[in-house]
Amino acid sequence: MPQPGTEQFDEWARVARETLSMPAFGLTREQQEEQQALFRAWIDYAEHYARFQALLQGVNDRAGAALREQPAPTDAESMRSVYDRWVNLAEENYGQAALSDEFREVYASLVNAQMRLKVLQQKQVERVTKQAGMPTRTEVDSLGERLQAMRRELRQMHGLVAEVEALRAEVAALRGAAAPIAAEAAPTVKRASGKVPAKPTVKTSAKTAKPATKGRTR
Repeated sequence: MPQPGTEQFDEWARVARETLSMPAFGLTREQQEEQQALFRAWIDYAEHYARFQALLQGVNDRAGAALREQPAPTDAESMRSVYDRWVNLAEENYGQAALSDEFREVYASLVNAQMRLKVLQQKQVERVTKQAGMPTRTEVDSLGERLQAMRRELRQMHGLVAEVEALRAEVAALRGAAAPIAAEAAPTVKRASGKVPAKPTVKTSAKTAKPATKGRTR
């Protein structure tokens, strides 16, 4: 495969895009379409990455040219100062390039292409792992989310248990404080209460005679 950023790569990418634009068919049509989209995304990423590397190479070239314009060191001990000057010049040129509109556009396109490529790669990995009977990233993420939700619920339950225990302690303290007051008030109530005569009960017994009936004889 040609090196990205060259004319040969551009020609190869054009032919590859035409080939990948062919319609898919068969039982694995959906998988073929995803793979075609993955290869197209990789080609886009390679092109944007080549543009970004070209910008960085321009920064290094300008820093090197500025360093060559400065006087050469006279002794070996000054090599450290030459290195420091080269670092300062490289940072200065990179700062100027990073604030330009071209750098912002190229870097944003590179990041977008990288994210698209990553999403399509993740789809392919999940498809392969699912076919192999292995847990996918989506399933693992779902399991982690449910585990985190259970942890939050358990934390809330512990908080409710602590509140209930605190309420029980307060109720026990109130009962303990009210017990002596009730004990002091009990004798006073007994002394103030008099005897109430019992109401006589009248027992009545009534005998009811059942009249005898004579049977008729023929």
